[in-house]
Amino acid sequence: MDRREAGNRVEFHVLGPLQVTSDGQPVELDTARKPILLLAAMLVYAGRPVPAPQVLDVLWCDGPPASATKNIQLYAYRIRQVLGVHRVPHGPPQIHLAPGDLLDMQEFRRYTAQASAALAGVTSAPSRPSSTL
Repeated sequence: MDRREAGNRVEFHVLGPLQVTSDGQPVELDTARKPILLLAAMLVYAGRPVPAPQVLDVLWCDGPPASATKNIQLYAYRIRQVLGVHRVPHGPPQIHLAPGDLLDMQEFRRYTAQASAALAGVTSAPSRPSSTL
């Protein structure tokens, strides 16, 4: 089955080395540094376009080349070829997570929010003096 199909469960792992799996199988990503950086930025902003200043800063911290726009389009095209147009639409760099997809960063945020809520809901029992001294 083509890994770019919408029905595949894709997992994005950004906590640690960037890894992508589709239905449990590793997805071969472009090994060039800039497309990987763009994918990482898109995952940080999952579901929203990455603001242009952030894209430029992530890819060229010393200032973008004159060809920056074309380069970004090429990097997005390479990512789209691997993940499909339904996840990486044409236009400003962004990634859409399909139902069932997992982004470990979002899971981490969800679990920490649940833990914080649970801790906030814990009331301390009043301390009782010990009956034996």
